[in-house]
Amino acid sequence: MLHLLYKPSHYLRPRYSNSIVSYFWLLGQSRYSTRAGSEEAPTHQHVTHMADDKARDKTSEAGAHENLRAYQRDYQKEYRDRNREKIRAAQRLYGEQNKDKLKAYREQNKDKMKRWYQEHKEEAKAYREQNKDKAKAWREQNKDKLKAWRDQNKDKIKRWYQEHKEQVKAYRERNKDKMKAYTARYHQQHKQRVAELMRQWSKNNPSRRYEYGRQWSLKNRELYLQKIAEYRLKCSNLGLFDRYSAAKREKYNSDKQYRMASRLHTWLTQSEEAHQLSWPTHQPILYDTRQSHHCSGCGHGRYIKLWWEKLDENRNPTGELSCYACFTSDWSRALPIGHENMFVNRRPRHRSPAKAPDDNIEDKTATEPSEKPDQPT
Repeated sequence: MLHLLYKPSHYLRPRYSNSIVSYFWLLGQSRYSTRAGSEEAPTHQHVTHMADDKARDKTSEAGAHENLRAYQRDYQKEYRDRNREKIRAAQRLYGEQNKDKLKAYREQNKDKMKRWYQEHKEEAKAYREQNKDKAKAWREQNKDKLKAWRDQNKDKIKRWYQEHKEQVKAYRERNKDKMKAYTARYHQQHKQRVAELMRQWSKNNPSRRYEYGRQWSLKNRELYLQKIAEYRLKCSNLGLFDRYSAAKREKYNSDKQYRMASRLHTWLTQSEEAHQLSWPTHQPILYDTRQSHHCSGCGHGRYIKLWWEKLDENRNPTGELSCYACFTSDWSRALPIGHENMFVNRRPRHRSPAKAPDDNIEDKTATEPSEKPDQPT
């Protein structure tokens, strides 16, 4: 400390000159002046000036803090946008390394998190409503990535639904009216998109479509019969049945393979002799009443008596069924073993080898084979 005593005087001078300090002192005295020699408290005017200054200082300080927070928010947003992939990679890495810790934390604080979500439900709803176009655009932009993620994690998703199926069921039961209203509103707003998605789903999932329709018809039998009756009445009023019968009759008269298939069907369903024969690739299954199954050939559900079950190399049933139209579309497998030269007329009978052509038809008129009757237009 001794060296300070020997410093020149200009080192110890104040930062501002005496004139500036005097000016501010006089300004304060003029603003908050009191009577000379008086020790009275400041007047109402003085208190008002002091309160205004304090309020102004607080406002200025709050504004400065708000500006600082806004700057920080903008900077953070800019930083996140600039380093989005890096941040996500770090988050994924942290989640993989600490998944047990995070799971324990979520389990420990699930009530708190649930309460927080309940308290901020309206804010979350408003945020989703405000950003729904942005979210939709993001989903549309990243649909391939989302599909790949779902395919990659389908076992995990399935396992999660299995573990939480009671909760999911309770949630759906609790919100079924809301979900029903949302579904109806969505279908009303996106009719063409829903129709196209339904067509694609039906085309790609024939077995599930058939099983769903069968379960629905069994569960809602009265409604199903009512809809069938309405559909039949509508078709009858439009003359569709008559047109279909006329088209079927014309096809029977013009298409020999279809005519032979019809006669073979009659023989199979009415003759005991047919039950003792065997076929190269399939075996017939004739029920007493009509049975509903899914055809593996055309992908449709059929309600018929005669079904064909596919055989493997050892001639064991595989459980794969085909309807009669799909089975007879390939005429080489339609005739039983040992009866490849069979002539189909009123009932099957053998032809002589000299008269038996390779295509097994009963006349010489050549026409193109077909699979099944064309639907009327």
